[in-house]
Amino acid sequence: MLEAGDAACVVSCPLGLGQSVTLGVLSNVHRLAADVGLHKALGTVLQTDAPFNQGSSGGPLFDELGCVVGMCIAVRPDAEGIGFAVPACTVDFVLKQLAARGRAAHPCFGLKLEPGTRIAVAELQAGSSAERAGVRPGDRLLSLDGKELCCSANAAVLLRRCFVGQPITLALRRGDEEKVLIFSPDEVQDGG
Repeated sequence: MLEAGDAACVVSCPLGLGQSVTLGVLSNVHRLAADVGLHKALGTVLQTDAPFNQGSSGGPLFDELGCVVGMCIAVRPDAEGIGFAVPACTVDFVLKQLAARGRAAHPCFGLKLEPGTRIAVAELQAGSSAERAGVRPGDRLLSLDGKELCCSANAAVLLRRCFVGQPITLALRRGDEEKVLIFSPDEVQDGG
């Protein structure tokens, strides 16, 4: 499991300079893409200080054991040494969809979670799949398809790995009562 502080390595051809290697660390392993100006359909991204520049996008981000943990996609233009990569599990998820359907569809639940460890629903989009299923603001999410949720970032990652139109089971707590809801996520629309 990746953690902030783990070593990171980028192998790329920045600015056309082939066979370049840069080293750094993972600064954050669950940064919300929307919080750093990337499309929210990406869910979470890896943040690293391992330098990459033009020509590095699409290249691999390795861990200290040489395993590919992400695909470099963007640098923060207003700061030096902050880059972002799509986690390898997300890349794998999208590739499987492309192979099976010829396109990738990103799930949309229409809920916004409070940051932190409570995993509470802060807002619901009117008419969203979550609202139609009975989720309410203030509900605390407990598990998704039997996988226990430990924090909002973990919940966001697992929600992004759901397939559009495929039923999921969501366990939640509302006050003193536990509920189990079954529903299917909608597809993220352009601009959403």
